[in-house]
Amino acid sequence: MKLSLFFMLIGVLSASTKPITWRRISWKFLQKEPLDLDFCKGLGYDFAATMNFFLERNTSGLVSNTVFRALSLLDRTSCSKLIKPYTCGLLAPPFTGASGVIPPCRSLCQTAEESCKPILNFFSKFSPIQYDSCKHSQKGVDFRGKINKTEGNLECQRWNSQYPHKHSRTPEKYPDEDLEKNYCRNPDGEPGGPWCYTMSKRKRWGYCKIPMCPGPLFCEMLPVEGCVEWKYNETLKSYEREIIGTPKVRAAQQWLSVLESDVFNLQSLKDFLDNVRA
Repeated sequence: MKLSLFFMLIGVLSASTKPITWRRISWKFLQKEPLDLDFCKGLGYDFAATMNFFLERNTSGLVSNTVFRALSLLDRTSCSKLIKPYTCGLLAPPFTGASGVIPPCRSLCQTAEESCKPILNFFSKFSPIQYDSCKHSQKGVDFRGKINKTEGNLECQRWNSQYPHKHSRTPEKYPDEDLEKNYCRNPDGEPGGPWCYTMSKRKRWGYCKIPMCPGPLFCEMLPVEGCVEWKYNETLKSYEREIIGTPKVRAAQQWLSVLESDVFNLQSLKDFLDNVRA
């Protein structure tokens, strides 16, 4: 199985070549058609929104979609029963009446991601995606980006310089910590994350503001309310779904800022999150 496809979720999904406008496509988000993706049948709904969150029609042709191929492969590993509804929630979302199409909940994605973490972690080394502006853990000891200012917007001092602050965290003493130029790093494992000495004589050092990297399933792009939550009933061997919060009638419009660019990329996802995160 080419599970490295998981890591093509960003950077490979081209948007429509025509300009995307809410007026041009809104009716497709607010109308339904029979569910035509066999993978999603058996989830308790028979009609899907005419258009999904990747601006594609709900048809059997979705089996060639990169995201579908990746997630369906993950589903075959049986690491989580929730991979199926998460996949269908993105690619063949259930029609929800007046609200049209709404996304799956972040909690659904996070639960599935946690269950599949061993598999996802194993294949993460094949990822073509390089994160240079985020950290993978709270301490961020593996951060190798080029951020060079503290949370207070103070410029960082070069690690190979002793001015304006003398120190012992030098490239010579920490050769494996990539103490390059004046970039934020965490050579000594500070609990608050990457940091640096500052160019201000009044403040010796400070932490840098570095966001956490998204998980392998990019759950951070999903809302915590106004969304669809799924659970698997082990007793009945069936899926149950529930709408959490009040869906926005034009919720799908928020996705246009993500999909308008020529390439569906990490920065557009971050911009989207800043606007819709609860």
